[in-house]
Amino acid sequence: MQILSIDSALKYYKVTLAYPLIEPNRRWWATIYSGLGASYVATNQSDSAMLYYKKAFKDFQSVNDYDNLALTAVALSVIYKNHGLYEEALENVLRAIRILEKEKTATIACVLL
Repeated sequence: MQILSIDSALKYYKVTLAYPLIEPNRRWWATIYSGLGASYVATNQSDSAMLYYKKAFKDFQSVNDYDNLALTAVALSVIYKNHGLYEEALENVLRAIRILEKEKTATIACVLL
């Protein structure tokens, strides 16, 4: 079994972005954007990671996927923290907490907080 590299993951995610009309499901796109965000974090490209996490957040919000919405807010907070943008980091952590409290969901985001 071959394990794909982060560079391969980025390549395949980018290929997927070339076909926007194939899949109109926003949850599917949010998952792609979130994967891109994680891949960019892993390659220390935080500006690109932030761009895709913000797109993922918007799409997870549009389909009421609260667990992934909270996880995405936490991911954004980590990027902001790593850039010394503590106020923005705190805003996103608090956003994740509000989402989890409002929706009464338990997720891995709780562990990350």
